[in-house]
Order: sequence, then C-alpha cells, then structure tokens
Amino acid sequence: MPRATLIIPTLERPELLLEVLGTLDRQSAQDFETVIIDQSDAPNEQARRLCEGSKRPMRYVHETRKSLPNARNIGAKLASSDILIYIDDDVTLDERFIEAHLAPFADSTIAVVAGRITGAYDDGPPGAAPVGAFNPWLVKVTRNFHTTTPFDSVEQLPGGNFSVRRELYHKLGGFDPDTFGGPASIGEETDFALRLRKSGHRIVFAPAAHLVHLRAPRGGCRDDSRVRWTYWHGHNMGALSRRHCSWYTWLPFLWLQCLRYLVHAVRGANPFIWPAGCFGTLVGFWHSTRVRTL
Repeated sequence: MPRATLIIPTLERPELLLEVLGTLDRQSAQDFETVIIDQSDAPNEQARRLCEGSKRPMRYVHETRKSLPNARNIGAKLASSDILIYIDDDVTLDERFIEAHLAPFADSTIAVVAGRITGAYDDGPPGAAPVGAFNPWLVKVTRNFHTTTPFDSVEQLPGGNFSVRRELYHKLGGFDPDTFGGPASIGEETDFALRLRKSGHRIVFAPAAHLVHLRAPRGGCRDDSRVRWTYWHGHNMGALSRRHCSWYTWLPFLWLQCLRYLVHAVRGANPFIWPAGCFGTLVGFWHSTRVRTL
C-alpha cells in the first residue's frame, strides 16, 4: 500500500484544527505524514508545537496569502508521499479514512479518489445518483457525495475530501489560484477535475473514505460582503464556462447568469448584486485562458 500525505489547509479555525489533529492517532493506517497550511492572520502556536512533538511526520506552515487553491499547492510542494489526501479543517474522520483512500490506488488506472462527505453535500437521499456530475450548459456540479454507492468513474471531486497521485498533481500544474481567485473559493476543484479528465485520467468515488463536514459557522472560505462574494462567484463560473464548455453553450450560460443574479438581487433586496455577478462573469470568462503551473 502506498504512503500518504494528509494536507489540511486552514483559515481562522484554530480550535477545530486542533480537534482534527488530535484524532489522527486513531487512524487504522499510521504510516502517513501531515502538512498543515495555516492562512490565519496569527499563527497557531499550539498546532505548531503539536507538530514539533509528534512521533509521526507533521509539518506546520503559516502562509500569509489567503487562497485555498494556493494553500493546496503549497501542501503538494511540501509532501513527500506518493498519494496526497486533502481535507477541510472542520471535519471528523472515520478511523479507516486514510486506509480507505489508499486502497483504490492499488489499481494503477485510478488517478483520483473522491471520498464520501456527510453533513454538507446532502443533495438527495442516500443512494442518489448521479455522483460528481458536471452540466456544461449550467456550469453546475451535481455532488451527491454523501451517497453510499461506489462509482468507478465520476466527473468531479469534493475539494474537502479527495486524494490524488502526487506525480500527476504536479504534472497537471495543481490548482489554479490565479484564475479561480477570491475568498469564495468556488470552482477551483471543478477546474482541476475537468483538466484531469481531459488528460485521460480517471476519478472514482469511494464511500468508505468517509468524513463528516461540521460546517463551522466561522472561519474558512467566507466573505461578509454579499456583493463581493457574488462578483467572485460570477468570475469563477465564467472562467469554468470559457475554459471547459463548448462554444455553443456560452451565450445561453451568460444569459442564465444574468437572470440568476437578477433574481438574487431581488430576493436579497440589494441592487448591486446583479451588476457584480454579471461583470464578474465577463471578467472570469476573459481570465480563463490563463493556467498557473507549480
């Protein structure tokens, strides 16, 4: 069985991070290293000391740039294992979590393992399908990553619970923080998955690799400004459309985006939401030709 590096990007959730780290000794597979990329304003000294005193390899890095895609790339650069496992900082892991992520990689045709998440992506009843599907007309992902049914090929992965071969991650250039920017961190994992599949690689869904997403009310990828969040949502959706969808879907998508943000503006009683979303979509559409490499 290959060795894993568990990569945990974190932002302003010091207590929750410590809770996650405190549970790692209960994992059935213990031959793994941990890399923490902390983007909080102040370093988490408790987490740093815990890493320094750990019997297993653990590394804590404080990063000033607040960008989830960038943090994931830093983690990949620091990793020494064959398999990279990515999780959020507000989760509870099953005791066989790492073992369940590693097992599918015995099949050399598998590039990425998408894990099961409960508490966050409950789009339908257990057993719902499809899982990890992408609609190019709406630029929409149907997640259903809470289902208990394994799938030997899916189009998408959950950014808070997936694993990937390190060599392939670097070959693809990792995530693209320059195009998929903003505090919302929307669409960067969709872009990564679509680039991976276009290069001929396979993503499988393994429900045994299960975690519970606690959905912490504070910290993480949030923006208190609804207008700014809407701009970046439009920006990243526009980038996905231009980069990954056929030309004949572009005009219908742009019209639907304008309609979507108009509805949000009316419901939110904020007239600035509509122009922010529309303008962001156009800017992202233009920015999408850029791909940052590691």
